[in-house]
Amino acid sequence: MPRFQFPSASIIFVALGLTAHAENSVVHQLIEGDHWKRARVAANTALAASPNDAEMLTYLSIIEESFLHMDTARIYAEKAVAKNPNHAPAHAQLARVNAVMAETAPVWKQVILIRTMRRELEAAYRLDPRNIDAHLVDTMYTFKAPGIVGGNRAKAHALAQKLLAIDPDWGHMAEARLAQFEDIEPNAIRELSAIKPTNYRAYATLANVYCCLSKSPQYDQAARIAKQLLQLDPSRPGAYEVLAQVYAARGAFAELDAILADAVKNVPDNLAPYYFAARTLQKQQKDPARAEAYLRKYLAAEPEGREPTWGEAHWTLGLVLHYMGHKSEALAELKTAEKMRPDLDEVKKDLRRLSD
Repeated sequence: MPRFQFPSASIIFVALGLTAHAENSVVHQLIEGDHWKRARVAANTALAASPNDAEMLTYLSIIEESFLHMDTARIYAEKAVAKNPNHAPAHAQLARVNAVMAETAPVWKQVILIRTMRRELEAAYRLDPRNIDAHLVDTMYTFKAPGIVGGNRAKAHALAQKLLAIDPDWGHMAEARLAQFEDIEPNAIRELSAIKPTNYRAYATLANVYCCLSKSPQYDQAARIAKQLLQLDPSRPGAYEVLAQVYAARGAFAELDAILADAVKNVPDNLAPYYFAARTLQKQQKDPARAEAYLRKYLAAEPEGREPTWGEAHWTLGLVLHYMGHKSEALAELKTAEKMRPDLDEVKKDLRRLSD
């Protein structure tokens, strides 16, 4: 088990390397701000007005992937490629979807998915050798894959260095991700710290490393960065998530209630700070009644994209209820979690452990 791991909301390896026009679009700005539900509405509205828009189809693939709707994400990416075969970001996104699906697919299906991923990467590179998304997919796949299907850790680092020359911020973020895979926390901190402090995503990830992903948390550092991020952009969720975990870990409940209230005020459609606070309380076995209340609040609304799913919330709630002595309710929550997220081995292990 790695000592630390970037949460999906903190470092998103989709660079959104679309055209300059697209980067100024409402959908692009919403995705950049981690407002995936709003982006989904805006993208569907735009697509209804222009059904053949390959850029919008690519966006919808990215958005559906953020909600783990992988089959739908693949369909949108395939449509984007069909509508405009010369659109490099569509090929890169289709490569990414196939790579992600291959991670949990049976072996016979992995062969097909990997072959498709390679074909789409080649197409993306041919159309745009500097396409950031293609480089990110290539780097991560090359690091994680077995050698028999092209995996090579040294080559992955070489790809990250190549990306560093194209876009320094994304190059450092790629190296930070590889450091996570290698369980070398200082390297991740070094790479993230090399990025300009106006990069919200990178510094939200750095704050998470300091506060919540290490065996030796540095809460003061995490809180300092998170408060700077609040000044940079109070409409994004990352800083609230970090501070919720810091205050929960410290048992600073007045500060915790205040930051959660600010989060609801400024990011009303993303209740993830409640989940992260509850998860921290559960891990530290603090105030289980408060953790239960936070989780039930989180379960009352659809999760935002690239945030913990309902399955993860039911899992955490089951652990909280078990700690409170409510074994039958706890097992029911864990069974629900297993149905919602059959890919999470940890849920299965906890269900077996608590069923004894």
